[in-house]
Parts: sequence; C-alpha cells; structure tokens
Amino acid sequence: MMNSGRKTKLALLLCFALMLSMFSSPEQLMAKKVKLKLNKKKVTLYVGKSVRLKVKGTKKKAKWKSNKKKVATVTSKGKVKAKKKGKARITAKIGKKKLVCRVTVKNKKITNTDSTAAAGDSQGLQSGGNSTATPTGGAPTGSTDGAISTATATSTSTTTSTSTATSTSTATSTSTTTSTSTATSTSTATSTSTATSTSTATSTSTATSTSTATSTSTATSTATATSAATDNPSEIPKVPALSTKVSFDNGTDGFVAAGKAGVQLNENGYQGNCLAVENRTAATDGVVYAAEKDVVAGGSYTVQGYVKSDAAEDTFKCLYQFGDGTADIKEFTSVAVSGEWVKFRGTFTVPANFTKLDILFQTTGTESFYIDEVSISEIVSIKDTYDSVFGIMGTCINPDQLRDAETMKYVKNHYSSVTLENDMKPDYILTSWRPAIDTSSARTKTGDYVIPDSYKESKVPALNYDTVDEVLKIAKANGIKVRYHVLVWHAQSPEWFFKEDYSKEESAAYVSEEVMYARMEMYIRSVIHHVYTVDGGAYKDVVYAWDVANFSNTPDENWSAVFGNREGNLNNKPPFIKKAFEIAHDELGKFALADSVSLFYNDFNTYMTTDKIIEMIHYINSDQKVCDGIGMQSHLGVTLPSVDWYVETVKKFAQEGFEVQITELDVGCKEELLETDVTAAYEEQAQYVGELTEKLIELQKTMDYPITGMTWWGMYDGRSWRENHVLMFDSSL
Repeated sequence: MMNSGRKTKLALLLCFALMLSMFSSPEQLMAKKVKLKLNKKKVTLYVGKSVRLKVKGTKKKAKWKSNKKKVATVTSKGKVKAKKKGKARITAKIGKKKLVCRVTVKNKKITNTDSTAAAGDSQGLQSGGNSTATPTGGAPTGSTDGAISTATATSTSTTTSTSTATSTSTATSTSTTTSTSTATSTSTATSTSTATSTSTATSTSTATSTSTATSTSTATSTATATSAATDNPSEIPKVPALSTKVSFDNGTDGFVAAGKAGVQLNENGYQGNCLAVENRTAATDGVVYAAEKDVVAGGSYTVQGYVKSDAAEDTFKCLYQFGDGTADIKEFTSVAVSGEWVKFRGTFTVPANFTKLDILFQTTGTESFYIDEVSISEIVSIKDTYDSVFGIMGTCINPDQLRDAETMKYVKNHYSSVTLENDMKPDYILTSWRPAIDTSSARTKTGDYVIPDSYKESKVPALNYDTVDEVLKIAKANGIKVRYHVLVWHAQSPEWFFKEDYSKEESAAYVSEEVMYARMEMYIRSVIHHVYTVDGGAYKDVVYAWDVANFSNTPDENWSAVFGNREGNLNNKPPFIKKAFEIAHDELGKFALADSVSLFYNDFNTYMTTDKIIEMIHYINSDQKVCDGIGMQSHLGVTLPSVDWYVETVKKFAQEGFEVQITELDVGCKEELLETDVTAAYEEQAQYVGELTEKLIELQKTMDYPITGMTWWGMYDGRSWRENHVLMFDSSL
C-alpha cells in the first residue's frame, strides 16, 4: 500500500536537521570581510517589539524608510518597531546604495514558559508517565519513548541561588562543565530520580528565580550545551517537537478498552511489550485513548504505530471522535493486517468546536489484535519553521488546486508563496485561439498592453490574462505571495511568435533580430505592467519575484534561428537574455519596485553549469545590475548530485554576490529500490533531504543568508511531473 505514511521520516528529518543546525557556536561561523551591509537582512518581530538596525562598513548617516508603516515603522536612527501583523521592507539609503531588511511581524510571542508548558502537555502519550521539565529561561528539551532524550542547548545566564532540597537519587554521570554563575533564588524541591547522563556544557548564566518543585523521573540523556548570544532571539525559528511515543513497557498509559474488549500487556511486541486487545465480539470492540489534553482546536496531528492481528486477513482502522454523536466519529486511516507487524499512520485536523477527542483503534473482524509504539504529534507548519531560515517557503501549484478550498487551507498553513507550474509561461499568455488585434487598438488597452516605440508591426498577438488575474486574486485573498514563472523560456513558447506576421505556417520565415527584440519588449513590458496595474494595482504586493529567463545551454530551435546558437557564437553572452533583463528591470522601475522585487535567471542542472551561469549573469549585469540572482531548478536524486556538490554550488553563487532561490525542489528515489523495498527507498530519500537541509541551514548562517526562497515543486507525488516519488507525501495531502 503506497500512502503518505511511509514518508514520515522525511518530514521528521527536515525538522531534525533544523534542530541540529540552530545552535552552532560563533566560532563555527565563517569570517567575512567588512563591507557595506545591514546588521540584519531579515527580522521577525512580535507586535510591540523593536529592533535596532545598523549599517556596517561606513560612518555615513543612512536615510531610513519603511514601505509599510502600518506594519513596521523606523526612526531616523534605524530603530524598527512592529505595529501590526504583516511584512514590510525597511530600506537604508546611503548615497546611491540601498540596503534592505525584510521584516515579518507576528501577533503573539511564544515565550519559553509557553514552550515548556507545551512540551509538558505533549507527554500525555509518553510511556510510564515520565516527564521532562525545563525551567523558565532554559533551553527546551524534547524526549522520545519516555526515557531517552537528546538536547542541544544555547543559553547565557547568571544565577544566584539559595535552595533547600530533599532528594533521593541514583546517578552515573560523566561531565565536563565550565560555568560562571551568580544566583539569587529561593527554592524548595523534593525529587526522586534515577539518571544516567553524559554531558559537555559551557554556560554563563544570569537568573533570579523562586520555585517550589516536586518531581519523580527516570531518564537517560546525552546533552551538549554551548552558550551563544543573539541580538534578536525571535530571528531563530522555534523547534518543532518530535512525536512522543507509548511503548507499553510500563503500563497501558491511558489506553482503555472500548465496548466489550479486554486489554492487557503482552510481551511479544514490536519492541518489548505491546498492548493486546482481546475477547472481542464486535468490530467496535477495540481500544480508545482520550487525547483532548494533547490537542488544540484547528491543529493537525499525526497518529502512527505498529499493529498485527490474530486474523489471517483483516483491516485495522483508526478513527477519532470529537463529540457525542455517531456523526462525530471520523475514520482517518486504515491498513491491511495479518499475523505480521505492519506500520499504520494517519492524520486528522481537530474541529474548532470539539468537546472531546477520543482516538479509536478497531478492526473489521473480531479476532484479537495488538498495537505498539503508538505516537501522536502535531503537524508543524513548514513556513512557520523555515521562512525565517530560507526567506520564504513556497510550493508549485495549478489553478484547479488554487480553486479548491481544502487545498488552499493546507497551502495557507504550510507555504508563504506559490509558483504556477505552467500557466504563466508564454504558451499560456500567447494563446493561438485568440486572434491578433490591431496595434492601434492595443495601444488603447493600457492595462493589457505596453507598445514600445521599437514595435513597428500593424498587429500584436492577443494576450490572455484570465488565469493570471484569477491567481493574483486568490493569492491576495489568502495572504500568499506569487513567484512569477516565466517571461522568456526556451520551451513552451509558441513557434509562431518568432515567425513573420505571426504565421502558424511551418514554412513561414523567422523575423529579424530587430523585430524579435521589439516583440520581446512588448511582451515583457505588457505582462509586468498588467500584473501591477490590474484592478487599480490591487495586487501590487503579490508578485515578489520574477523568473525573467529560463534558458539552458541546449540549443533552442526558435531563439537560435533568430539570434544564433548559444553553444556556438553566443556562448555565455546571449544578448537577447541580457536585453530581457534590462527591459524587465526598467519596467519594474516605473512602479518603484526595482529595488524590492527580485529578477532571476532560472535554470536546471545549475550544479553542472555553474561557471557558465556565473559568467552569464556577470555579462547580463555588465552595464548595470539588472539580474539579482540565480533560481536553481533542483530536480535532484539521491545519487546525483551529492549533497556536498549541491551545497558547494550554492556557495559559489553566493560568493559572486548573487541572491539564490531554490525554485523547483524535488528529490527522486532510486527506481530499482522502489520496486523491491519502498520503505528503504523512502528512508534513503529522507536521509538525503535531511542532510541537504542541515547543510543548507549551516551555509545560510555562515554566508549571511544568500538563499532567499525555497520552493518545493508540488505538494504530493500524485500531482508531480516526476514519477519516482519525489515529494513529501504520496497520493494526497
């Protein structure tokens, strides 16, 4: 059975890679030459909070400006204050140089106290009722399986403490500790604990606390803590909690019989003990877990574990009940079961009006069944986790998906940006089924056409903006940005656009360079102008980046027929691509967007043609900077390119001063392994993506965040253009 359950490790490794990378010490950061730049290029603030921006590398006074004063204001000295939820750009102008800081304002700050409380709540399914508590001001600690926890912490504090404690403990520890502490605190604590720990800690602490605590705990932990300070802790994303499991090694942990069934521990579990559900006389006789204390209204959750049955063939089902009626019971996953352990996994969203939340486990037959290693975990938002790391997280989407309310609910939760897979490409704007119109008539359609002086033809092709307009409206209504893909492309551009009189006859002659430049200018200016003026400019803030050109080094029949062969006489200096960027940059300037909306050269296999692309972008910018950076189409595989090769490519682009966006990310599994062992194929894929994510995050830190966007090329495999299971989910959301 091919379902999204087999990809759980992919999502977990993404989160784990982030967690591993967040706490790098300052010594690990790459030394950089001082140059004119802001101390922060991106900042996340909560309403009412502020941050001071400074220009490094000069003593000249900067002129500060906010493009959205309702979201964030800035003083003449660079102090930014968050006013309301949204995004703003803070610009520092020094002479002709403009430096931009992107500010994201959120409504509520999640404090360490909140994080600790949330971590405590998540222990409801933990084996043996054990818990791990983190004092206010400390680094949050996650635990798995109720007994083993690995923590990496960053803290700077000075503590003065006076304490009265009664404790009974058995401990084995190996530790290297360097600490400077001064404490003032009054605490009374009673604890009974058994612990085995290995830790290396370097900390400087400042804290004043008064506490009374009683705890009983059994734990094995390995911790490494390195002290590191940050000017603005809100810039560091929160770490999503990993799932907490019930292993049934010390009891039934809140799992109780449903109907006439009986439950008891059984030694022959998937790992150690399991829970046996016996004496069943009806399909509804099963086991139930009351989960309302573990969930919140509107939250999405994953439940997974292992199951087997005494039946030769049966179907195991997971359901949740959020009210008292039968209509309030919903099935959210099922799996075929027999006498061998199989994994089950399903997700559900808690209704806003729920009064209880019971998770039910049943089979369609009445034979005994067994469950083990059951976990419940909240599905974390991709954008909430990674926007502050990679600038803006996006996905590829199609118009029919945008029109679907359930899909858009998912998109809004997980992504800040969408890219249309096909519908903004030249083929979809230059529609052959709409006849050409007179140039004089087109000049009157100021919202649809920009006819440059260079355009001398009597007719222009009809431009179809129907889908573009619909997408802009939907995106605006849902608070989502759009990455426009693409203006000039070597494919999906109609051949007749290059032919005399826009003829569709195969024998028609190609136009001259002069005519083609005029056509290209008309098209680029018209599309950009339309996007920023339609409905009175209502969507001016929606499109934040443009792929101006998507052009491989492979010869293209039409462009080559007019301008020459890029592998021959043009090589890495194609004048028509340079001209395309100059036109787009100039048109953006008419809307005062040239400094805030980025223009990209987008291409595939960039790790194979890195030096050629670098030479090309420098050529494009030889007269003035019109190309902001490189869009890396990243249709990867677990064997090609290697993670280090890919990351080194990003590094090379960043060293040239290019903005980098990962524009079409997907990672294919080995096809031969998919045919023999799907689980192993997914695990290999997850390992690749986890390592890639971790190393990209580290590169972001060491190189001042050159990656400004990351777009997964689709939401699930069922809607992907590739076939070897390249995305995070299989057949659905």
